[in-house]
Order: sequence, then structure tokens, then C-alpha cells
Amino acid sequence: MNTTLDHLRVRPGDVISCSAGSATIGAVIYADTSDPGSYDIEFRDDRGQYRHWKQAIDGGHIFRNGHILRVDSYGMDVSDLFARYGY
Repeated sequence: MNTTLDHLRVRPGDVISCSAGSATIGAVIYADTSDPGSYDIEFRDDRGQYRHWKQAIDGGHIFRNGHILRVDSYGMDVSDLFARYGY
């Protein structure tokens, strides 16, 4: 597993939105990619509450400045590529 935050580019201020609601990341405890192309993140939200979000189970996306952060099946951030082509 890769816990390098720079690799995943998950950082405080990012917003996770899924069917259970949304939360702003206050502090990242753990971040990795789990199933191909999805995030697995443990964090404290901006209110200090512990949360654990697995994108493959909970669904949803991470948003930064209105753009979705995406990872490919190798755990590489491809958000810039998607944004460049209007996705």
C-alpha cells in the first residue's frame, strides 16, 4: 500500500461527497487506493470527527475547487487529464 499523500493529492480542504452526505477533510490520517481506481481514506473532518471513507463501498467522489479527483487502476492521480478534456 502507498500512504504517500503527495501521490494521491488528498489534502485538508478537499470535500468528500457520497450518498451518506459530505464532509470537508480537516486532517488526513491515512490515504491509499483500494480497489482499482478508488480511494480509501481515514480522516478527521473540519469538526474533528473521525471518518473512514472507502470509495468502492460508499461511492461518491473527492472534490477540490469544483473538480473531481480521480485515480486510475494503478493509483495514479489522473484528475488533470480528466479536467483537460472537460470531464
